[in-house]
Amino acid sequence: EMLETSSQDLLQLYQTMGVLDAGQLQTMEAAIENNLQMMLLTIPAAFILMPILLAMANIFCADLILKRLGYAIKGYRPLSELTMPQHLKVFLMLLLLGVFLVNMLQISAIPEIYTITISTLVDIVFFIMGMACVYNYLAYKQVKNKGIKILAGMMCIFLQPLITFLGIVDTYLDIRRIFRRENEIK
Repeated sequence: EMLETSSQDLLQLYQTMGVLDAGQLQTMEAAIENNLQMMLLTIPAAFILMPILLAMANIFCADLILKRLGYAIKGYRPLSELTMPQHLKVFLMLLLLGVFLVNMLQISAIPEIYTITISTLVDIVFFIMGMACVYNYLAYKQVKNKGIKILAGMMCIFLQPLITFLGIVDTYLDIRRIFRRENEIK
């Protein structure tokens, strides 16, 4: 409700300023409505991911506390070593195929919120796998500079569709094998 109110205020501001003509205002209003609808449809995916993120933060805090107390802690594996198990690859492929068929055949018995939620979750998984591939490449090139690694992470966020595609290609075609093969040849 608050987002709708602020978007309507924004449209009224542009109308009173006279900066945009009627066609541009209609296009902007349609884009705002579409974005609001997509935000509402992705809320369930955020609720599904919230327990995972909170658990990871809890483990991270507990590890920090235990390290300071002097206990030996086995931390997370580096992102560059993250790989997807075979059964998860098949499951995600079936999910994507199901969502694709529902969208292509326009099956109205399945609400759009389910397909959007599944697509968002699968997109996040493949985005993480794409970032793992990027960081694996940085590890292969033996990049030690943390600034470059942070910059690469920021670039991944800005290039999210490309990194997600990289994650899909790496998951099913194993791009990282190319790096390992080059390393073995030398």
